[in-house]
Amino acid sequence: MYSAAAMARLHGRSVGVGWLSACVAYLARRRRDGYVNESATMAWTGVAVSAALILMKVVPSVPGSFTRAEWIAFAAWSAFGAGFWMARRRN
Repeated sequence: MYSAAAMARLHGRSVGVGWLSACVAYLARRRRDGYVNESATMAWTGVAVSAALILMKVVPSVPGSFTRAEWIAFAAWSAFGAGFWMARRRN
């Protein structure tokens, strides 16, 4: 039961990392493809909010930050994902 709670709380950081990745990818593609006339305000807002979400989970003094069990679960899932990524077929 305790590990299930730790896994559920990993969702908060995952959402922050995913949202940050999407916003940064949008900004990079916008710049690369020359769409500089489009507003980037929402993407920059997303970067700021997602960075705040990540910091809330990483900074130990913030209520709701990761406990030791959650860091262990995060490391295990990260290793699991890295293993699949390294085992993928490369063209």
